[in-house]
Amino acid sequence: MRVSRVEWDEHNRAHLSEHKRCSEEDVEDVLYSSYYLTRSFAQPTQPGAERRFMFHGQTRLGRPLKVVATPRSGGVWRPVTCIPLSGKDLGIYTAWAYAVMKRR
Repeated sequence: MRVSRVEWDEHNRAHLSEHKRCSEEDVEDVLYSSYYLTRSFAQPTQPGAERRFMFHGQTRLGRPLKVVATPRSGGVWRPVTCIPLSGKDLGIYTAWAYAVMKRR
């Protein structure tokens, strides 16, 4: 997925600061794939609900994160939430990133 811009507003900023799990910079690192590979895929939603995608990636410091975001037009993405990537999801991401890097 191509991310040309990240859309921040008072609601998603408040959500991030309320939970104190990730910073705006962390979220942007993952969405822009600035430092590490990012894996993205559609999340199941209810009929008529806003589409959401899951991004698994790492921050500039190598911290693995899971970011949920909704697409807007023109490559703009609005972050919904962010949590540390752990357990089974971390294992899957790590194996995927290793396989992709090995092919390069």
